Amino acid sequence: MAKYNLLREDFANDTFAVAFDVYTPRPHFIILPEKGVSVDPEFSNIANEQTQQLIETGKSALKCFKLDHGIMSIHRGSWRTTRDKFHVHICVDVESYLRIYDSRKKDIPNWPSREYVTKQWKWKRDHRSYPENVRGYPYRSYLDGEVASIRTIRKQPSSKSNTKEKSVDEEAPLEGCVTKIIYHSKHPKIGFVGPKPESIQEFQNLLLAMEKFAKESDLVSTESKDENHGCHICVYLGSGMCM
Repeated sequence: MAKYNLLREDFANDTFAVAFDVYTPRPHFIILPEKGVSVDPEFSNIANEQTQQLIETGKSALKCFKLDHGIMSIHRGSWRTTRDKFHVHICVDVESYLRIYDSRKKDIPNWPSREYVTKQWKWKRDHRSYPENVRGYPYRSYLDGEVASIRTIRKQPSSKSNTKEKSVDEEAPLEGCVTKIIYHSKHPKIGFVGPKPESIQEFQNLLLAMEKFAKESDLVSTESKDENHGCHICVYLGSGMCM
């Protein structure tokens, strides 16, 4: 459950709160259930209303922090870092994240403190070195890089592309919000192409389409002992395409 909420009152809701990722220093905000709110830790089991509030929380966070873009990422299968507690990531630009951190770090209870330092503090173990650890995170540039990569791939002729593309008609039927599936040949990534979602309902349809695909591909089970038996379901919340 959330210990604090970075969202201002005019952006907040009764179900979810937004916090910094302090235990794994990286440019991620974390969406957590508000105190006293029950949210099933398994994404596929949460109620439709809560799914919509989750998306609204992600979009509200960008507006509240004056960010143009970000990626909502839901860890599935064995990639769920906390299996008994629901949480979702909002991945943003490193310097934007640290700008917000610098202005709101006083909201974090008992900060800075050694109680927050975990083995995920890779760069430096000093509890006062959070910004350095965020900048030193191994995959700190992936948000802009990966979104740009998929945009580039979509513009390339099929013969020159580093991907294999299939229309939805060639796959098991998905929701109408997805028109094409892109399989990246160099990285274990799958892109879902379709019209830009405008409404919360359209974002929800997209999430459910990707969740359905992941489930049919056996990527959401938490029973496997293989730590790589899972995936991230990611939706781009800013202007442009989703993936």
